[in-house]
Amino acid sequence: HYAYRSKNNVTVRHGESHICADRKQLQNSISMGEKMSINILHGDIVYAPSADELAIHENSYIVVKEGCVEGIYPEVPEQYKGVPVTDYGRKMIIPAFSDLHVHASQYVQRGIGMDCLLSDWLNNYTFPQESRFKDMRRIVTMHL
Repeated sequence: HYAYRSKNNVTVRHGESHICADRKQLQNSISMGEKMSINILHGDIVYAPSADELAIHENSYIVVKEGCVEGIYPEVPEQYKGVPVTDYGRKMIIPAFSDLHVHASQYVQRGIGMDCLLSDWLNNYTFPQESRFKDMRRIVTMHL
């Protein structure tokens, strides 16, 4: 079983029909016509709930409310039936802010400082590392 934390710090487990911490507030907001930021994406949704587990939801819908994942569903939940769906077909959706790439000059520092803000990571790790590349011999030995 796996879980993630929602915006309201509520544990949401896959398979539960949990929408948000205050379902009544959500229903009232929708019925009162308040404009809420709700996005629904359709596609093959993949994420890692832990370091050794991969969750795959083929042909599914991910509901994002106010920038936070509310849930992943096999079909659009009834309370969201009027919300437009962005359909990505069978393309993969990875619901995370993950750095999935590295530049050649950053390869030697992969996995270091991933808990930093970008500016701190650049100033404390990347720029000092890249300054060593003034010597072409260093570049060749680092990437062999």
